[in-house]
Amino acid sequence: MLRGRLEIARLSFTEPSINLVRNGEGRWNLEKLIERAASTPVAPTAKTKSEARPGFPYIEADHGRLNFKFGPEKKTLLPD
Repeated sequence: MLRGRLEIARLSFTEPSINLVRNGEGRWNLEKLIERAASTPVAPTAKTKSEARPGFPYIEADHGRLNFKFGPEKKTLLPD
């Protein structure tokens, strides 16, 4: 924080509602975020100096729901 940089290591959500929307070109709204997370190296703990690139936090959720939207229709997926 002294260098003016804040990095979040973990996000925890209770009862989140996530909307996944597919556009007319067939791409999902979270697609770029997931691609970035997939290309981020995991736990660079051996490094003594923080990297300039933004880190991707560990995300956990309890009792959440996913809403899928294909065009004008929205469908909910609830866990059993």
